[in-house]
Amino acid sequence: MRLKFGKSFRPGLWPTLAMLVLCALFLRLGVWQWHRAEYKRELLAQYEAQGKRAPVSLDALLADSTLESFPPYLRVTADGRYDPMRQVLLEDMTRDEQVGYEVLTPFLMQGGVIALVDRGWVPMDPKGTAPDVAVDDRPRQLTASIGLLPAPGIKLGQSPAPAAGWPKSMLYPTLDDLRPLFGPKLMTPLLHLEPGQPDGYRREQTLDVGLPPARHLGYAFQWAALAVAVFVVWLVVNLRRGRKQDEDA
Repeated sequence: MRLKFGKSFRPGLWPTLAMLVLCALFLRLGVWQWHRAEYKRELLAQYEAQGKRAPVSLDALLADSTLESFPPYLRVTADGRYDPMRQVLLEDMTRDEQVGYEVLTPFLMQGGVIALVDRGWVPMDPKGTAPDVAVDDRPRQLTASIGLLPAPGIKLGQSPAPAAGWPKSMLYPTLDDLRPLFGPKLMTPLLHLEPGQPDGYRREQTLDVGLPPARHLGYAFQWAALAVAVFVVWLVVNLRRGRKQDEDA
C-alpha cells in the first residue's frame, strides 16, 4: 500500500499478527482491571452502608445457617463462647509488607452452631514458631460483620492437608477444607470481629479488599498504554521500512 504522502506501507503478516495479539491481550487485561476496580468500589460501598446500620442478633437468624439470603457485611451480635482449643492460623497474610497470620477462632452458639470468628492479624515470629493466640472460653456477646474467607488472586493446585494438632496453620483454605475440622454445623460465612471488641488482634477499620480501586484503575491505564505503544511501534517500523524501500527503488 502506498500512502498519499509518498511512503510505502507494507506491513509483514507475522509482525501484524503479533501486534494484534499483543494489543488484544493488553486491552483485555486493562478491561479486567477496570472491572476489578468497579467490583471493589461496590464492595466498599456495601461495607460502608452496612456499617451505618445497627447490628442485628445472629441468634435470631440461625434458622438460615448459611446466611446467604442476608447482605454481605451485615453487622451482627452473637452470644456464645470461644473454643480456644481448635483455632486456625491463616498463613501468608501480610500487613504493611510484614508477613503474619489471620487468627480464626470457633465461636460456639446455641444448638451447636459454630461460626469462625476472624479475630485479626498477628505478625509471624522470626523464628517461625506459632504465635500465642490463647483466649478464654467464658460466655460472651460479640459484635462482628459477615464476611468471606481470604482467597488468593491465583490459586495453584489444592491446599495441602493441615498437620496434626492445634492451632492448625493453613494456606487459603476453603470452606470444604474447614468443614471436616468443625463438623456439619459450621456456618458458611466468616464473622469479622469489629475493632474495639475484646480478645482481638489487628483489624482494619475499613474493608480490606487488597488492591484499592484506584490502583486497579492505574493498572488499567498502564495496560491500555502498552497496547497503544505496541501499535505505534508497529506503525513506525513499517513506515520506516516502506520509506527505505521507496528510496532503494
